[in-house]
Amino acid sequence: MRFRLLALLIATATPLTVGACKNSKDSNGSAADQPAPTEASRPAPISVCVMRHAEAYSNLEEPPAGMADADLDALTDAGKAQARAARSKLPASVAIVWSSPRNRTRQTAAALGLAGAAVQVVPELAPLRGDMPWSERVAAWKAGRDPRPARGESLDDGRRRIAAALARLGAMLEPGEAAVLVTHSDLAPVIVGQLKGTPLLERPAAHPFGLADVVCAPLPSS
Repeated sequence: MRFRLLALLIATATPLTVGACKNSKDSNGSAADQPAPTEASRPAPISVCVMRHAEAYSNLEEPPAGMADADLDALTDAGKAQARAARSKLPASVAIVWSSPRNRTRQTAAALGLAGAAVQVVPELAPLRGDMPWSERVAAWKAGRDPRPARGESLDDGRRRIAAALARLGAMLEPGEAAVLVTHSDLAPVIVGQLKGTPLLERPAAHPFGLADVVCAPLPSS
């Protein structure tokens, strides 16, 4: 009788023990056994919105006669309206607004009217230095060359200062936040190409910017 009772207890307990061990193994399984992270569980990327300044008097085919250089670097009434309209193209999560030191970019950034995001002047967003005509630069890029005019900058020089600025920007923003960078027609394609991985000499043709144009892209993780 006692032998039959012991055998019955052993036979009953064995499946429970095996089941408990199996459950323990499953709960501590490899990463491959764990469910993949969902889209909602991933941190939202940092967004960078690149903007070319709005229309300035210097952009007019016939600027007002006798206007000083400082006044030519100011927005027209149409340019102010362009800048205000560009606000609708920006995300609601803008935390930082950077501007080139030029007056037309600073006025464009201010006209966006982004509450809680003061405009900061950032020298890295200034246009490429040098007196080389734009058409000559374009012809050289198409030929696979990146010229550096005397006392000026090449496209790669612009890329280097932009890369440093973007690295600094990434350390300042939290996931899900956005920044607006107001700059110029020569540098805006360099920034967008940096964000999207476009080959350097292809950037001006691949990412052209009209007045007050805006392009937003995620900031690549370092």
